[in-house]
Amino acid sequence: MGGRSAADTACYAAKAGGRNRVELYSEKDSSLAQLIADTDWATRIGEAMKDGSLELWFQPVVDTGKQQMLYQETLLRYIDPGHTMIISPGAFLNSAQRSGQGVKLDRFVIERAIGMLESDPNISVGVNLAAVSFKDHEIIDFIGNSLQAHRVDASRFFLEITESEIISHLDHACSVLNSIKEMGVQIALDDFGAGFSSLAYLKKLPVDFLKIDGSFMRDLVHNKFNQAIIRAIREVASIKNIKTIAEFVENQEQIDLLEDLGVDYVQGFFIGKPRSRAYTLSEITS
Repeated sequence: MGGRSAADTACYAAKAGGRNRVELYSEKDSSLAQLIADTDWATRIGEAMKDGSLELWFQPVVDTGKQQMLYQETLLRYIDPGHTMIISPGAFLNSAQRSGQGVKLDRFVIERAIGMLESDPNISVGVNLAAVSFKDHEIIDFIGNSLQAHRVDASRFFLEITESEIISHLDHACSVLNSIKEMGVQIALDDFGAGFSSLAYLKKLPVDFLKIDGSFMRDLVHNKFNQAIIRAIREVASIKNIKTIAEFVENQEQIDLLEDLGVDYVQGFFIGKPRSRAYTLSEITS
C-alpha cells in the first residue's frame, strides 16, 4: 500500500474509532485491516449491484412428502470479475452492512426476487431481511410498490427473519412485520429454537412459518433429545397455526422421521443444493 493510501486509511480508522485521536498505520492492525477490507468490499458490492456480478441463487423448500414446493430461498453469490470464483455472502455481507450498504443490498435482492416472480409465474421466492432494514422507514412501501409494479401476488413472496436480528427492537419489528403481512406477504422466522427463549416471542411475532435451527438435524435419527425439541417446537407452533420447516436435511431417513414428528416442510442439500437457476418440482421428485 502506498504512503498516501496508508495515511488516508489511517485517517479513516481514527475517525471510525472516535475524534481527537491518532491512528498509526500497521499491516498487523486488525481493526485497520478490517476497515480496509470493508472499504474494498463496499466498492466491489456497489459496482456489482450495477454490473451483474451479484447473482441470486435458489434453494427449494418442499413438504415432507416432496409433493409440493413451498418456495425457493434466494441466496446471494458474488461472481468475481474474472468469472473464476463464486463467493458466498459470508465473505462480504458483514462488510457491506458495516459500510452502510445493508439497506441498499436488501432492496437490490427484494427487487430482483420480485422481478423473478413476474418472469416465472410457477415459483415463489423467499428473501432474508437484515435487521438494518427494519429501521428503514420506507421498507414497507418499497416492498408494496415493487409487488405492485411487477403485478405479483404477494402470497408468492416470503420474508425470512432471524430472532437475533429483531429482538433488540421487538415492538418496532412486530409493527413492520404486521404491515408487511397485511399485504399478503408470508413471513418465516429463521434459525428458530437455538436459544429456546424463542418460544416466548411467538406470542408477539406475526409469523407464518418457523425454520427450525439446523443444529437439531445433527444425528437426528439417533438423538432423542433433538427429536423431543423438534416435537415441542411443532406442538407450540400448531397452537398458533404456524407451519414448521426443518433446515439442513441430509437424507431420506431424516425426512421420514421429521414427517412422523409432524414437521411440515424440509430444506437442505438432500432436497436441492443452491444453484443459479430456479428449481422445478419434477427435478426434486425425480
